This record gives sequence, C-alpha cells and structure tokens, in this order.
Amino acid sequence: MIRGHHQTTIRHATLACALGRHQKSKGRYPERLEELMPEFIPKVPREVVNGQPLRYRRSDDGTFVLYSVGWDERDDGGVASTEKNGKETGDSVWFYAAVEPK
Repeated sequence: MIRGHHQTTIRHATLACALGRHQKSKGRYPERLEELMPEFIPKVPREVVNGQPLRYRRSDDGTFVLYSVGWDERDDGGVASTEKNGKETGDSVWFYAAVEPK
C-alpha cells in the first residue's frame, strides 16, 4: 500500500507540473486533462487503485482540484483521506500552494 501511495503522488505531481505549464502558456487551466496532450504530457496517467482516469476539475477561484479515489475505491469528490479505526477513507488529493506570478 505504501508503494501505491508513492506512485499516486508521482502521478499527481506529473499532472500538476503539466497543468502548471499549460496555465503559464495559455493563461488558464484546461477544462479537461486530455487538453494537456501531447504538448504538455504524452498521455494522462491513470489511477493506481482502479486504473481509471484521474479526477480533475477547475475551481471557481482559478485553481484546480486533482485527485484519485483512495483505497476504499469510492469517489468522495476530492475530500482528502483520513484514517478511522485502522481503515483509510476518502480520496488521495493533490494539494498545492497557489503562488501569484511576479
């Protein structure tokens, strides 16, 4: 399970970098992850847990939410995972700090 967490983080980081490059180039984040191909990423990585596409949505505040289902295999809409009674629930969410360009 720890290896899966690391692989999820790598996939999220890869996509976050591509999203950042897209935003810098186009002035906005894409509507869909597929818009990153092939200019910013060769293909969109899939979730480790279930092999489905990673979840992504643009936010009203100009940022984005990037996540994958957690080990409970349920889509909780991007609510970060927590551990309860030895079981992990919630999603694996990419968190980042928004930095204003100078």
